[in-house]
Amino acid sequence: MDTVNVEWIEIPAGQFLLGLSESQIQELLNQSRRAGADRRVFEDFSPQQIVYLPTFYISRFPITQEQFDLFIKQSDIEQDSRSPVEAMHPAKCTWHEANLFCNWIGARLPTDTEWEKAARGTDGRLYPWGNKWDPHRGNFGQGDARGSSRDIRTSPVDAYPEGASPYGIESVLGNGFEWTLAFSLGQGPYLKDRREFERRQYVILRGSEPDTPLSWVHYIARHDKSQSLSQLIMTHTGFRPIMDEWQYKNKTVNG
Repeated sequence: MDTVNVEWIEIPAGQFLLGLSESQIQELLNQSRRAGADRRVFEDFSPQQIVYLPTFYISRFPITQEQFDLFIKQSDIEQDSRSPVEAMHPAKCTWHEANLFCNWIGARLPTDTEWEKAARGTDGRLYPWGNKWDPHRGNFGQGDARGSSRDIRTSPVDAYPEGASPYGIESVLGNGFEWTLAFSLGQGPYLKDRREFERRQYVILRGSEPDTPLSWVHYIARHDKSQSLSQLIMTHTGFRPIMDEWQYKNKTVNG
C-alpha cells in the first residue's frame, strides 16, 4: 500500500500568547476603517491570554491534492463532483474527509489553539512572520500565484517560504481556510414556527482565503465559523494534521 509522506515539525511544550491585545485590536481597527469594520470584528479574540500546550507535531504544509488523492484511491469514500485542483495546491475537502485522512495516517486534526501556536509562535505576533504586514509573503492578491492557473486562486503549498511561522510552518495565511477540531454553537435558520432560532454546531476554521489583499483580514488570531456540521458540503477548505508526542514517537519506532 502506498503511504503519504508528511513533513512533521515539532512544536515544543510551553506557553504562548493566544488572541489579541488591546493595542493589536486598535492597530487592526486603524487598518480596517475604510472597509467599515468595527470593534466587534476583533473582540472575539480578546483578552489576550497566556496558554500552555504540551509538545505536538504538525505538518509543515497543508495536505496537498496529490496526497489527498492517494488517500481517496485507497478508501471507500464517495466524493461529489468537484472542480479540479492542481497536485501541489491545498486539498479541498469536507471536515469528515479531513478527519478520516488524519485517522488513516495515525494523526488527528488540530485544535484551534494548537493551530494558532504553530502558526504564530509564542510572542503574540499579528502575522506568521511578525507584526508588519507584507502582502508578498503569501497569496494575498498580488497577481503572483506562483504556479496557479487563472481559474484556481490557491497557490502551491510551498510557494511562499518567506511567509513561514517561527516554527517553519508554511502556507498559513492567504491560501485557504483549514479545518480544526474546535466547535462552536451558534444560531441557524428559524425553526418552522419562526419564534426561535435553531441551535447548530459549527466547526472553527483557521487561516484565510486566497487573493484577499486587505491586511486586517489575515491576522493570525482570527477564526471563522464553517457551515453547520449537519450541513457540511464541499468547501474551499483544506487541513493539516497533527500528532501528539506519543503518536509521533510510536510512529518513529514502528516506521
